Amino acid sequence: MFMTVLSWLFKFVRNPILIGFFLIMGISAGLGFVRYQQKRIAALKAEKAQLIVKNGVLLKENQTLGKQYQQTMAAYEALSVAQQRTTYKAKKVIKRLRKAPKSDNAPIAPVLRSALESIE
Repeated sequence: MFMTVLSWLFKFVRNPILIGFFLIMGISAGLGFVRYQQKRIAALKAEKAQLIVKNGVLLKENQTLGKQYQQTMAAYEALSVAQQRTTYKAKKVIKRLRKAPKSDNAPIAPVLRSALESIE
């Protein structure tokens, strides 16, 4: 095959020095391209290694955030339950105060009266 290429080249270029020049240029270009690809592959491998490390860090961070989310939701649920209990107890106290007869009333401090009225 190499000889057929040479014979084909020789038909167009009769000077053997020019044939040698073109061969050397072709080989140089091919070797340059191979070297470029090797550098590119090395750079991509380095980038891949960095991304693998970064991925590990992000996975750990994701797990930590998931645990924090679960803890936050548990705290929110506990707060919600506590708030519902407080609201229920406050409503019971207000109902009991409203149902109490007038004879049970006594003079109270104005600060306490305004605080009790603000609860309603």
